[in-house]
Amino acid sequence: LSAQYDYIIMDSAPIGLVSDSLLLAAHAHATLFVVRQGVSKKNSLPLIDDLVREQKLPSPAIVFNGVHAKRGYGYGYGYGYGYGYGYGYGYYEEDAK
Repeated sequence: LSAQYDYIIMDSAPIGLVSDSLLLAAHAHATLFVVRQGVSKKNSLPLIDDLVREQKLPSPAIVFNGVHAKRGYGYGYGYGYGYGYGYGYGYYEEDAK
């Protein structure tokens, strides 16, 4: 196939569910992981990390899909028996009512 095509894309089940993915990785030039926010399980990442460290996955890359980036900041001060100041950067989601 590589004589006929510049790129060949093979899709497989997530690594860890079946052994087919590792068998295909042995024939790949690069490995691409698609990770979706709120869907992909965090506990699958240590297995991928181990395989990368053991060099069983060629040229690994990750695509983060469906990421909801929210920005927020805050500022405040107070007085009385003391003085306070705060500034932060991070994410905040509205509380459910």
